[in-house]
Amino acid sequence: MGFLHCLPKGDNISDGLFYVKVHASYNDSIIMPQKQFIVGELSEGDLKYLQKDLPQQEENHEHHH
Repeated sequence: MGFLHCLPKGDNISDGLFYVKVHASYNDSIIMPQKQFIVGELSEGDLKYLQKDLPQQEENHEHHH
């Protein structure tokens, strides 16, 4: 069984970061895949949220042998 909520035609959605999560089950198994969507422009808060889990890039150290 799955559940999906859709907005009626004509409803406005503000800019931002949104997620759609599907809850599906079969027998004793449950999966909940999630998909991220960006609508319009992101705020600084949204950008910081997206960047918080990115790995830090290492400084470029060139080694000559």
